[in-house]
Amino acid sequence: MRVAWLEWLFVLGLGLPLAVVLNHHLDSGIDITRDYFPDSIPQSPAASKIQPADFQAEVREAISRLERKGFSALSMDQVWFLLGSEEWKTEQIVLIDARNEAAYAAGHLPLAYRFDHYHPEEHLDEVLAACLVASQIIVYCNGGQCEDSEFAAAYLRDMGIETSKFAVLAEGMNGWLLAGHPVVLGDRQDDLIEWETILGNIELEVVQP
Repeated sequence: MRVAWLEWLFVLGLGLPLAVVLNHHLDSGIDITRDYFPDSIPQSPAASKIQPADFQAEVREAISRLERKGFSALSMDQVWFLLGSEEWKTEQIVLIDARNEAAYAAGHLPLAYRFDHYHPEEHLDEVLAACLVASQIIVYCNGGQCEDSEFAAAYLRDMGIETSKFAVLAEGMNGWLLAGHPVVLGDRQDDLIEWETILGNIELEVVQP
């Protein structure tokens, strides 16, 4: 029995230093200074409320550009407030996403119609019908330097929609995501249900400690 204990101590004494040396030289080794079980998971960059300075400059330029073209600009706070209104639910306020199909499917504002001015024939009839009865039309694209929302608004204006109805979300989808605001996926048919579910989850997160 004494021999077995001596053998065990010999293996332990030889193996432990060897393991430390190998761990130090291997890229996949364990970092003893690292916390592998942090108390909280870091937030993603999209959850940041602070927009980069260069993007803020792009937004300011976009607002000036909109004014020169005769369009007004809306802030994200204004759009967020409108998304809780009855006018939005009854489509007195209409949202138009001026990006392409892939971008729209990956995430858009709830109940937004898709209207790509590069391919207007795809949704022109549907969008025109909605714009004619709407009291306010909010158009957005990626925001900042992206001018697709302005081109879309100008196209619809040329089709007979009153200029005074249009407003553009200058920060666009990039600013919306940078602010940590949620979006809906897929097509607009299930947007309202999905949006209410999202808001319900947000409310639960706020209430729970």
